[in-house]
Amino acid sequence: MTHKFSQIGFNIKTIRSVKGIKPQDLADQIGISARALQNIENGKTDVPHSRLEQIAKAFGKTVAELEAWHEKPIINNIHQPQDKFIIVNHGSVQYEAEMPKKVQELDSKVENHAQQIDEIKQDRAQFFTLFSQLQEQMGMIIKKLVQTEHKEI
Repeated sequence: MTHKFSQIGFNIKTIRSVKGIKPQDLADQIGISARALQNIENGKTDVPHSRLEQIAKAFGKTVAELEAWHEKPIINNIHQPQDKFIIVNHGSVQYEAEMPKKVQELDSKVENHAQQIDEIKQDRAQFFTLFSQLQEQMGMIIKKLVQTEHKEI
């Protein structure tokens, strides 16, 4: 029995990615070339049931689980193979990024925003200081004008 699988190929590729298994490593484990595995994952080849059993065993799953994997709602399943960060949602990889690089980018943004907030607070404080000084000077000017007008009368 063979399986034409675009969906099961996608499932295999996604599970392999989530588990952090390199294509060549899986191919070696099941005794095929990396190119043959790529054809399986891309749904370009019919796959004998015996090969599906090998792949399922490599993942610690059954063939039925491989076939139905996309039907299981896997929400916020976060896995960190090596330096990757992968979020799987309903069987599809939604986000993949290099952890150290992403964390570094976010830390840099936080630091940049914190500096901007400090600058805005300093500008606000300077504005209120200048505004208070201006009010005092305006008050003195008005007081002198009033005194001058009283003297002239």
